[in-house]
Amino acid sequence: MKKKAGKSSKIRAANRKQNSRQFSMGLKTGIACLQALCVAIITVCTLTVGYWTDNTYNLAELGRPFEETSIFLNDVERIVRAKINCTRNEVLFETGGEEDLSKKIDIRQYVAGVSDTANQNENTTYLLSDLINFYPNTGALEEIVEKLDNSENPSDASFDNLASLASGMEKILPVSGSTLADTAKLSGSPYTKLSEYYSDLCQTSADLYRRYQSYTAEHSNPKGEAHQKAPGNIRYFAENTTTKAYYTNLDARSCSEAKSLIAKSDDLKFLFEGVRTMNIMVADTEHSLNKTVTSKFIDTVFLGSNERIVIAYEPGYPVGDTLHQDYLAYQSRRPVAVGAVVLGMLSALCLLALLVLGGMVTGRRDSETLEQEGWFDRIPTEIAAGMLLGVVMIWYWVMQRLKGTMFFPADHLKSWYVVLAVTEYLLGVSGLYSIIRRRRHQTFATNSVIYTVVRVSQQVINARVTSGKLLMVYSLFIAANFLFLRVFGTIGIVIVLVLDMGLILYLMRDQVGKLSVRQGLREISKGRLDYKIDTHGLTGDSLEMARAVNEMGDGLQEAVDSIVKNERLKAELITNVSHDLKTPLTSVINYVDLLKRLDLKDERAREYIDVLDYKSQRLKSLISDLIDASKISSGNIELDMQPLDLRSMLMMAEGEFEERLEDAKLTVRMSLPESAEMISADGSQLYRVLDNLFSNTAKYAKEGTEVRLTMTQEDGYVQVLLSNTSRDYLEKSGDELLERFVRGDQARSSSEGSGLGLSIAKNLTELMGGQFGVKACGYTFETSLRFPVLSESGS
Repeated sequence: MKKKAGKSSKIRAANRKQNSRQFSMGLKTGIACLQALCVAIITVCTLTVGYWTDNTYNLAELGRPFEETSIFLNDVERIVRAKINCTRNEVLFETGGEEDLSKKIDIRQYVAGVSDTANQNENTTYLLSDLINFYPNTGALEEIVEKLDNSENPSDASFDNLASLASGMEKILPVSGSTLADTAKLSGSPYTKLSEYYSDLCQTSADLYRRYQSYTAEHSNPKGEAHQKAPGNIRYFAENTTTKAYYTNLDARSCSEAKSLIAKSDDLKFLFEGVRTMNIMVADTEHSLNKTVTSKFIDTVFLGSNERIVIAYEPGYPVGDTLHQDYLAYQSRRPVAVGAVVLGMLSALCLLALLVLGGMVTGRRDSETLEQEGWFDRIPTEIAAGMLLGVVMIWYWVMQRLKGTMFFPADHLKSWYVVLAVTEYLLGVSGLYSIIRRRRHQTFATNSVIYTVVRVSQQVINARVTSGKLLMVYSLFIAANFLFLRVFGTIGIVIVLVLDMGLILYLMRDQVGKLSVRQGLREISKGRLDYKIDTHGLTGDSLEMARAVNEMGDGLQEAVDSIVKNERLKAELITNVSHDLKTPLTSVINYVDLLKRLDLKDERAREYIDVLDYKSQRLKSLISDLIDASKISSGNIELDMQPLDLRSMLMMAEGEFEERLEDAKLTVRMSLPESAEMISADGSQLYRVLDNLFSNTAKYAKEGTEVRLTMTQEDGYVQVLLSNTSRDYLEKSGDELLERFVRGDQARSSSEGSGLGLSIAKNLTELMGGQFGVKACGYTFETSLRFPVLSESGS
């Protein structure tokens, strides 16, 4: 009963430990998920606050009036500019309210910003429709002009050259019917004039095309807010003080009338008034709402360097245009932004608490057991910190390269800052938790580079049993040198020279001892286990190490002799057992043969006899292979080495197996030299090697694949490569396949080989002075033979 009670208590303790570990894993997973949720909430809140604070992170903007925000001012500029452009396009493309593209445009006046129909030059005046339709040709014409202007050869920039290159591109003519080249030819500097004409033509065509596209788009949506007559929350009057042309959506013909209408209206309020002269704007502060508005429109040009602007707005924005929508959104941003700030702060507090809780459970399976250290925690502390810092710096470099690209456009840099902050936070938390785990495992200091350096230094200092003696002797030697030089004068110099020579001899003798030990180790590593270091004349540590090396060589030699003896005994055992099995096996084969000659009527009995015949024959083959393998591995085989033509041997072997390879649906691709390649080998044994290789190919190669047989000569050796695609996946390496009783695939039936063929082939090849290799990788199987080439003398 006590044993049962003890056993049950152990089970309960184990269950408690398992439950504690599962709870700990669940807790850590939950903490990680909650941390990710808090980070996500903080990210969303940050982006929300950034968006609802007028694209800035300055929360003080929540207190600004709508009329002082960049959203409002940009909307006003866009609306006024759109209405002015719409009116100007109507003036340009319409006559009497109808579209009229038959108007005449002087390209020189158009580029200069002048419209004087009375003084148009017919040689540079085109129909409006022609200029719009010419736009697709502007690119090629501009490219020609630019190429000649920037040419390194001054002779290229000639009138004839330009006129010749551009003759086919001037597809429209001025109203005079003369080409621009004809007109420019009459001037004093024809090339310069023609280049200016072409530039003005391209510029005018491109601008008119753009304006015409805008004009058609505006008229396809007659209810758009860009139209003058469309209702809106903005009133304006803009006048070009040079041309006296004005644009307005007020019922006024002058600036004074516009200001009077605004002043008398109870629904309108002045936003800005100013006069620009020679590109210098002077604002009327009495009719300008505030400094922000004044600063905005002082730098905004609507009509040119000489203009007068009056803008008013309707408070409350009753008309449902874009300004009205932005006003409503702005009014609702305060609760959204404040809510985002509060939620973000609460999430930050929760995140801080979760970080503390995560630090309490990280690295623990339960309250008593620590988890095994991960790969990162096993890295030395300083190196791990450097890796984290390197990742931080690399990530910051990558983010800097992505800043302002399609991933993080210049007008959406808030997301760039948020992504950078989140990634840096994750790396920081990883480092913090790693420090906590290291301290729990007490490896924060012990697994550091500094600790390792200090420990090694202490080990060096602690080894003062040997180093102390050396240091003391060396100190005495230096002191003796100074003493003899100071006390004995010239005689002291002689004494010091004698002492120094003695020291040099001692150091040289010690170095010779170390070299002898090193040479002994090198010889033993090469396999010369009988090598002995001459200990005569060695002293101290050199003598002790030399004796240890000699004893090590003796021990290794005894181990090798024991292994060789065991291998020889195993080979003899295999040979004896195989011979003992041959006699009864021969009787079995003979009796099976007698049974086969009987006229047995029972079909099942005949099947049993066939099985006995097949198995006994295979056992005979296996015993024969065992005997051959034993003889070959022990070198107990006679070889008749003769000069042989390896090329002919390969062709003969391939011919013998041609029918079997065709039955296996294998195609042989041979690459053999045209001349004979003579080697020294036993013909019958070499053919046995080739028979094994081709037999394996016919048995195990995949049907419908190629078998490649190549022979090359290099550096006095001839090499044969036989490769194929295996029917089954080869799970073993080439070295493993060369071992006895090993087949390439365990799934192969036992009837498909004994696993001795490659081992026998390798041993036979090496006995004949060649090299045998196997490479196996997946489905690729390759064998190689390498023999020295016989010279003409036969050596």
